[in-house]
Amino acid sequence: MQSVLTAAYFQSDMERLLEKILETGMPLEMEYKGKKFLISMTEAYDSETNFWENKSLEQILQTTSVPPVSDIYGLVSDSWPEDESADDIIKNVYQQRKEDMTE
Repeated sequence: MQSVLTAAYFQSDMERLLEKILETGMPLEMEYKGKKFLISMTEAYDSETNFWENKSLEQILQTTSVPPVSDIYGLVSDSWPEDESADDIIKNVYQQRKEDMTE
């Protein structure tokens, strides 16, 4: 009975998250077991749509639910020290990828 109850609570929480995404059209970030997840809406898959079809920017914008950036400073991250170079960043990315592959 405990696992059924837990599953019901999880489903209820997930439904609330999905409703929020539907209301706002914005993706939501959540953390679970130390990992971050970004949950967002996508268009339903249509087998009639050709993946390789070339679309104009206007057509792409009409099919996405991502709003334009209204505040460029909202994209700024303070997670990297200012005194480190682009080479240091690249080195760190490669090192992190290597470590992730060994886990």
